[in-house]
Amino acid sequence: MLLTSVLFLGCLVILYLAYMNYKERKLNRIVSHQLDTIIKEAQIAFEKQKQKLSPSIVHNTSGADLNDPQVLATLVTVLIHKMGNVRLNVHDFTNVGEEEYVSVYVDSNTHDLVLSLDHSLGTEGSESLVSTHYKTPDDETYH
Repeated sequence: MLLTSVLFLGCLVILYLAYMNYKERKLNRIVSHQLDTIIKEAQIAFEKQKQKLSPSIVHNTSGADLNDPQVLATLVTVLIHKMGNVRLNVHDFTNVGEEEYVSVYVDSNTHDLVLSLDHSLGTEGSESLVSTHYKTPDDETYH
């Protein structure tokens, strides 16, 4: 009699655990389907945003490393093209203090690259400017 009671209670516990497992599996499937929907919608929104940008911006921002000499050379070329001829002499180099460095920001509205000696430009009232967050101003450039 005792063995039958223990066996009956054991079966009830197993049935309860099986039911709880079924409910959790059902919930996991619902969450999985919702996540799939969210991911698909995010991909569609990304593709729409990507189409709004010019192809050159999408291509160039994916791996632009400011430590790459080619990227820096392109940056200088664009500056000279935009500003015209620039003459630099020894005094120009000596007038720049060793503590000075250029902060690089990206305007999230226009996707413009902003170069500035103002290191707090992205934090004060310019919500559209995003800093590149370099850890240290020392880039081992000789001044």
